[in-house]
This record gives sequence, structure tokens and C-alpha cells, in this order.
Amino acid sequence: MEFFIAWYSGDPYERWVFGHRLFGHTYWFMGWTLIAVNVCVTQLLWFKKIRANADALFIIGVLINIACGRNALSSWSLAISGFSAANWGLYIPTIWDIALYIGSLACSS
Repeated sequence: MEFFIAWYSGDPYERWVFGHRLFGHTYWFMGWTLIAVNVCVTQLLWFKKIRANADALFIIGVLINIACGRNALSSWSLAISGFSAANWGLYIPTIWDIALYIGSLACSS
């Protein structure tokens, strides 16, 4: 939906940012992973056998949490925005960034 709204809005900057997330930046693989997990993996929930299997639901939930938009809000946006101190530098998370991310996964379960 975010990609559609970026395209539909007609705002050239927003279109560029979303196009750049998929095709032009160091994190392009994360953009495609986000789409693959949030679109393709969630389609498995159409099958009752998977919906009734707690292990499968746990794995799907973990995949969605890992590939969700939190990465888009933090590492991608910081790396490509002109407002960051790093200004187009590669974002390398510190131990505190990783700990905060793991803590947010624990809270969302």
C-alpha cells in the first residue's frame, strides 16, 4: 500500500525514495525481502493446515517481524535522507541498535 500511495501521490520525491529502495540503494535486497515476506509468505495463511499449526504461525510471525517496515523507517531512511549526519553513508547498527530492535520484537509478540 505504501508503494501504491507513493506512486499515486504524484510527489516526485516520494516516488524516487520508494523506487530507490527497490532498485538503487545498498539496501535494495531488504526492499525485495519486505515485499516477498509481507506479500508472499502471508499468502500461506489461506491454508487451514498452516493456520492451525502453531509452529508455522510462529515462523511466519517471526519472518514478518524481521522483514517489516521498521527497517525501512530506520536504516533505509537514515542512509538516503539528506537530514542524517551520515548523509548517504552506509548504516551499520551498533550493539544498542540491535538490542533495541530485538526488544521491539519481544514486545510485539
